[in-house]
Amino acid sequence: MDLIHPHSKRDVMDALRGASAAGTRVLIVGGRRHIDKGNPSEVDAELWTTLLDDRVAYDPAEMLCVVEGGCASTTSARCSRRVARSWRS
Repeated sequence: MDLIHPHSKRDVMDALRGASAAGTRVLIVGGRRHIDKGNPSEVDAELWTTLLDDRVAYDPAEMLCVVEGGCASTTSARCSRRVARSWRS
């Protein structure tokens, strides 16, 4: 099975476009916490989102922090603490 580890949204688009053109069945994989949900099916490749962990938007005035889909809970917690600290000051 092919493992795809994109580093950016552009990489995801390119990988899925290529898989679609080749007829490759792709499973999108994150933290594997909900992998047992839904109807299982055969796949040819897995696209892992774990490297998509950047902060997309940060606005302390709005108490907002948006992170990418592969962001670990520790990373999003750090962002939340940063927002809370800036709100208190």
